[in-house]
Amino acid sequence: MKYKFSDLVNIQKLNSLMEDLYRTTGITSSITDAEGNVLVAIGWQEICLRFHRQNLHTEKLCIQSDTYIKQHLEDTKLYPCYKCANGLIDKAAPIIIDGVYVASVFLGQFFWEKPDISYFEHQAERYGFDKEAYLAALAKVPIYTPEKIDSIMHYHIKIAKMLAELGMSHLRQIEQQTQESQRSDEQIYKIFNSTPNVAIQSYNEYGNITFLNSAAEHMYGFKEVDVIGKSLNTTIFDDREAERLLNIIKEIDVTNMLYGPIEWKIKHKSGNEKYVYSTLFPIRLSNDKKEFVCMDVDITEKKQLEKEMARLDRLNLIGEMAASIGHEVRNPMTTVRGYLQMFQQKAESAKSHEQFGIMIEELDRANAIITEFLSLAKNKVVEMKCGNLNNVIHTLFPLVQADALCMGHEFIADTGNIPDSYFDEKEIRQLILNLVRNGLEAMEQSGAVIIRTYRGNDEIILSIQDTGPGITEAVLAKLGDPFVTTKDNGTGLGLPVCFRIADRHGAKINVDTGATGTTFTINFPLL
Repeated sequence: MKYKFSDLVNIQKLNSLMEDLYRTTGITSSITDAEGNVLVAIGWQEICLRFHRQNLHTEKLCIQSDTYIKQHLEDTKLYPCYKCANGLIDKAAPIIIDGVYVASVFLGQFFWEKPDISYFEHQAERYGFDKEAYLAALAKVPIYTPEKIDSIMHYHIKIAKMLAELGMSHLRQIEQQTQESQRSDEQIYKIFNSTPNVAIQSYNEYGNITFLNSAAEHMYGFKEVDVIGKSLNTTIFDDREAERLLNIIKEIDVTNMLYGPIEWKIKHKSGNEKYVYSTLFPIRLSNDKKEFVCMDVDITEKKQLEKEMARLDRLNLIGEMAASIGHEVRNPMTTVRGYLQMFQQKAESAKSHEQFGIMIEELDRANAIITEFLSLAKNKVVEMKCGNLNNVIHTLFPLVQADALCMGHEFIADTGNIPDSYFDEKEIRQLILNLVRNGLEAMEQSGAVIIRTYRGNDEIILSIQDTGPGITEAVLAKLGDPFVTTKDNGTGLGLPVCFRIADRHGAKINVDTGATGTTFTINFPLL
């Protein structure tokens, strides 16, 4: 049995009942548990307490009696009885609950008949007891019949068993309730673990992770076994966000209220940042401990879409402005350029021939900027024709390779087997040239730009990779915004034009950057 007698019975109440019985019967009694620990001891006789248990020799005789009775307690049909070497009678009976021995009831320190006084006189002389005091204590020892002792023993056992069985029933009820609560806990976490698309974690009051469902494992890249017991700032949060969450845990620990939804920036195991909407609330488990559940919904794509829409809105505004004033500006520029060319060819202008050339170049540069502005227009007319991206790359290869060699770099084309698709060749040429030249200009030392094409799932993929130092986080956050540039003479319109071209072709641009280089991936839909 996994319970002790003291787990089943209120020992204080049992002691009170046995004291009441002692006052009625005057019979010494005690109860010991299965390990021999005395739980209740009532009315021990003076002759035992003052004399037999105080002398080393007579105490050994008392222990012999205890040992004999314990050895015979397995016989539940009889109550073991023993006349100890000190001359008194002891009797005991086992308390059996559900077939298991849990305790013993002892009645003792009495006589069946009037004692032999000469025996005890001799005992006093032998062990050096005060004869008068010893015989006075002897006179207080009661004399009982076996029938009376058996009836009192039966009563003690009945009371002890009744209390133990009541205790057992109560403990089983508690155990059943605990098991039901534990099953409820398991069911809660089973529901949590089977909830799709919602990352669910739970934390203790110190912010240590106690649970991670499969959706959270997928969202954050960590396995539950790797993060259980770990603190917030060593897993998906930085120090600042970890402190913020810990403060919320402390708050809902007091309020017992739901908190959220709120937006968090968390980190994937790979280091990539994600954005989630979180709702937090406390739960109390069967062990009476509180845990704090956090339910996360990934909004990273939503945030990226919002950012993309905002960027496109800015491009639309700039494109519309460029379209509305582009022709008005270009007409006088064309006139000025024509006169400059005419003056440049006159003999009297020979001394200023170089200056006229510079002015014409600057006008051409201004015209190119206006052309880039016009490329940002949402409603720009494009001529979609069926073709193959590989043909565009092969046509541009000699031109781009020459530029790369002049800059001390290498240009590599790795074209795969891709199907034909519809695109505007002029725009695709501009997109490729802008991205390749960005890659070449990003590399300070000798490096390489690699352009690849291959087929993905329901899409054609074009990637342009450089071996430069990567894009800083500050620039990456504004990538594709107009006028953002790291070049001394850049306009900051090259990448916005690429994003607009991709948008007009139903494609999506993704950027992967690090210390070893940057890769722009453009995903075109299949026909």
